[in-house]
Amino acid sequence: MKYRAIRSIMLLMSMIPYVYLAMLDDIRNRSIQGYILIIFAYVVIVNMTIRTNSLHLALLGNAVSFAMSYALVYGTKTERWTYYFKPLSPEMLLIVITSVLVIIQLIFYKKYRGKGINK
Repeated sequence: MKYRAIRSIMLLMSMIPYVYLAMLDDIRNRSIQGYILIIFAYVVIVNMTIRTNSLHLALLGNAVSFAMSYALVYGTKTERWTYYFKPLSPEMLLIVITSVLVIIQLIFYKKYRGKGINK
């Protein structure tokens, strides 16, 4: 039961559209706090992924998070968004950030896999 709860929390945490929220904070407040939030959130998510050996749930959550972020960026994109994130488009920046996060998550999972609580 304990592992199920941890996995559920991890899945819910990884489904939050962090990248969109970071980009929104960046454009509204010209702040990097949203990007720092992504780092802290992913440290927690990667730790939970390793401890519960649940890479498939983390990847599912990342896919949902990306889809939600993409839909939100596409729906709220204005000329200001397009200009602000030059030389990349907002969608391309979203793809780049999400790809980097998933690659980092996979690297840490592969490196520390088997050291969790669910051996």
